[in-house]
Amino acid sequence: MPYVYDCDELQGYILFLGRDKYENDALLEYSLPLDWWFHVDKHSSAHVYVRPKRRLFELSETSGGTAYELSAAPLEPPTEVVRAAAAVAKENSIEGAKQSFVHVVYTPASNLLKSGDMGPGQVGFRDPKLVQRIRVARSDAVRLKQIKSS
Repeated sequence: MPYVYDCDELQGYILFLGRDKYENDALLEYSLPLDWWFHVDKHSSAHVYVRPKRRLFELSETSGGTAYELSAAPLEPPTEVVRAAAAVAKENSIEGAKQSFVHVVYTPASNLLKSGDMGPGQVGFRDPKLVQRIRVARSDAVRLKQIKSS
């Protein structure tokens, strides 16, 4: 069962955390188009998904602007939510947690690719240009404690 973090610091977003490679695969299977995926770059780590609590809708151009539809493209979470998710990914990496800093990659979950030749917990990217990186330092532990206490 994946961990779920929901607290005020997440500004209307929920974090889902896979504890092992099988939970990571389950999270991928049940991810939504609005989700964002986070992982420590070049190290084994938990997969962290960020999901808005409320669905984001926009006016549909195909209906002449009279109907709302689920936004086609996921909106990037606020900077503080990105930093929080990246800190959770770092803390849940055996190697990454020991480092003074790591880089965490993140991308819309819809950009993840799982092919038949990949093992449990492994993913690739449909479009590498959509992958972003953020540097996470050990000092982000304060933010992480606030999230974990929720």
